[in-house]
Amino acid sequence: MSFSFISSANTLNFLTKYSYLFTNAFALIIGRFFKVGLFFYATVLGLSHVFKLKNPSPLVFLIGLVVLFYSLSLAQNYLEHGM
Repeated sequence: MSFSFISSANTLNFLTKYSYLFTNAFALIIGRFFKVGLFFYATVLGLSHVFKLKNPSPLVFLIGLVVLFYSLSLAQNYLEHGM
């Protein structure tokens, strides 16, 4: 919905700079999501090979908890966490 608004606003030569901001912010959020997901997957797969586990499912929960508590302790507020 917002992208259709921005594209229609772009035809009116109105808010053209905001379309770039919206596109860059969207790409940054999606990029971070896939980057964290890839690192998480690689960590679970690597540790399952190190410990020679056939089923890495228990590691997913444990490493997820470690990442959760580490991310909560790393930043004092929401603005610090987003940077």
